[in-house]
Amino acid sequence: MQFLSKTNYAINVNISHKTILISNVCHTNFLGLTLDSKLSWKPHTDHLISKLNSACYVIKSLKSLIPLETLRMIYVSSVHAIISYSIIFWGNSSYSNTIFKLQKRVIRIMMNARNRESCHELFKEIEYSSLTLTVYTLLITLCS
Repeated sequence: MQFLSKTNYAINVNISHKTILISNVCHTNFLGLTLDSKLSWKPHTDHLISKLNSACYVIKSLKSLIPLETLRMIYVSSVHAIISYSIIFWGNSSYSNTIFKLQKRVIRIMMNARNRESCHELFKEIEYSSLTLTVYTLLITLCS
């Protein structure tokens, strides 16, 4: 993989090992991070969006069957774990806002809130002791 800036173009480089040509790729998965050649984090956040949509469906399906405390545990073990993994790398990208919107959607589902209701108080209600739940507070905590 060649890492490029937004203005640079890829250089055609032929690398081979024992007569096997190694192809150039646009993105690759490394330790759970999807890295692309321009480090835009778009493929990684697209992958996160897919995982978070699945977790949102699970929480929505289970909401009427289990108590809120159990939903919190499911939230922390699925949504929060997905978001917090390697957020120090991708959290400052322009695509992190989409992840935050999905996070707020899950919180609204759990707390029976309307679509346009503010999540500020909802995050406080659902928060565990010192656990910071929002994408942005988690990023600030890790960077300081």
